[in-house]
Amino acid sequence: MTVPDPHDVEAALDSVPGVAGASVVLGGAGGELRLVLAPGADEGTVAPAVHQVLRDRFGLGLDPRRLSVMEESDPEPAPPHLRLVPDPELGPAEATSPLDLVSPPRLSPEMRPSAGRHPAASVRRGGRATLDRLAVATDGLGAEVTVSLVLDGTVLAASARSASTASAVLRAVGSATADAVRQACGEQVRVDVDDVRIVPLGDHEAAVVSVLWSSEQGAERCIGASEVREDPRQAVIRATLDAVNRRLALA
Repeated sequence: MTVPDPHDVEAALDSVPGVAGASVVLGGAGGELRLVLAPGADEGTVAPAVHQVLRDRFGLGLDPRRLSVMEESDPEPAPPHLRLVPDPELGPAEATSPLDLVSPPRLSPEMRPSAGRHPAASVRRGGRATLDRLAVATDGLGAEVTVSLVLDGTVLAASARSASTASAVLRAVGSATADAVRQACGEQVRVDVDDVRIVPLGDHEAAVVSVLWSSEQGAERCIGASEVREDPRQAVIRATLDAVNRRLALA
């Protein structure tokens, strides 16, 4: 039997809808196929198409344990901007979200000492952590999630492994997010995801994440939530950050 050229296999798989890139890695045990999915592609649809191309064009079968799939996604766009009623003298004004219509509360000088004695001390940072990139890689043994955040211009990245089921991946996403946040806090703080849920909310769904924020002063459970827009995994990241961002940036 003639062994096909890896470059021919890669070129054929690059044309499969939903595949952003393919690479064949040869080794002593045969080879491994690595796929990068296009944004929004469904692995359950892409994998059968890849198997069919390998079988029909090259006469190859594929052991699921020798297949790894990488999916990367950029942050989902924020909800549409709100435009305030313009003042003829001042010109139009914009708000990025309904929250911008309300001035954020600030602590009075008298309240700051008591806040400093909070059982789970906050970590003062200049801004809020936001999602930079999410990558999910699956193979025959499970899934690996990598979450990259940006905080004060610094990129914080962490990974977590799990089974490849949807619920396990969501929990891994939350855990990787919490571990990335912990990097900004130093050794004096521990951040653990206690629970992750996708719950119905009217006609929509929301991700709800319970985070345990621990320090030498004590521990506190923080709850965060975010609407599921398109990707529930990104909603879990936003909900996790909703739970902890107040601890990272004290007003």
